[in-house]
Amino acid sequence: MTDRAPLHGIESIYESKYSNEVSLHTDAKVIPTTHDRPGFFAWHREYLRIMEIALGCSIPYWDTTPDHAMNDPTESIVWSDKYFGNGYGVVQTGIMKNLPTLLPIIRNINNAAWLVSKDDIKMALKKPTLFEFTESSPCAKEDRTQYSWECFHKGIHDWISGTIGPSNTTTFDPIFFPIHAFIDKVFEIYRQKLISKGIDPAETYPTKSIKNHGPDHKMIWVPIFPDVEHLTNRQGYGHELAALTKYSFGPVCPHCMNSDDLYCDVSRQLCVSKERKEKDKSVITTIATMTPTGIVFTDTLEPDNHTRVKRLIERTGKFPFGKKFNVGSRDSRTRNDGTSVI
Repeated sequence: MTDRAPLHGIESIYESKYSNEVSLHTDAKVIPTTHDRPGFFAWHREYLRIMEIALGCSIPYWDTTPDHAMNDPTESIVWSDKYFGNGYGVVQTGIMKNLPTLLPIIRNINNAAWLVSKDDIKMALKKPTLFEFTESSPCAKEDRTQYSWECFHKGIHDWISGTIGPSNTTTFDPIFFPIHAFIDKVFEIYRQKLISKGIDPAETYPTKSIKNHGPDHKMIWVPIFPDVEHLTNRQGYGHELAALTKYSFGPVCPHCMNSDDLYCDVSRQLCVSKERKEKDKSVITTIATMTPTGIVFTDTLEPDNHTRVKRLIERTGKFPFGKKFNVGSRDSRTRNDGTSVI
């Protein structure tokens, strides 16, 4: 059994291992069968398990609620060398900086959408039926009360932006996996809620005629991995797959897991992330300049904020990553200035 723990308190997740399994999420045949319908939860649950087998370790989940609870989530300690690294431009710090990915890891946090809050989770868990929890809802509209849990996941992708934004490049930013472990954790809480009412999630899987999202449609893996069993979506909602993973409890006041990186806001009874240190608020950027004698490389210390993204675009232009997720609602604290790397 895999035991997935919260991110806070874990300083290394991938070590030096990162394999070609990221390509399983990039194929044009796969993306439509794994998003915008109930097959999303089944496929990504199995995908997390495949990645953990490849890594030989469990993937921690990133509970975004302590970061959302901050006055300024961009200053969270998760955007530091201890955790995910810098939040703007090419990632050059943190535990993911040296992973061998085929695309550069680029971020542009807080330009759109939102991070999931405690209230968002409560809203999702109040959905009366599995259909409403999983069904594709109008994510592009502003009314979040109508969102499925998948819509909330899209908000996190859009809030981080950059490489993780489009579905065909999203896995090249390894932060994808702690995000999806968190999404899967909440899905499991909802699954257990149904079971407590005598409802079998596998047997009540929303009936769909849409290609590859039906209960007995098999999950698609491209490239085809010979050792991967092609489960059905119904099995992805079932007890046997769920039994392979256990989730540890997340941070709760007053102790907040006794983490050095969290504190309890007593007035709100919320665990809140601490701010990153001053040393993590700047990033060394290497800039290449053509001179009469050749290319000269200069290291420049830049503040880790949205101006770093603008300078990157000025030097290289926008990156042709693909179409990003689209959600209509946004946190009032986001910049929403139109700056995008794609």
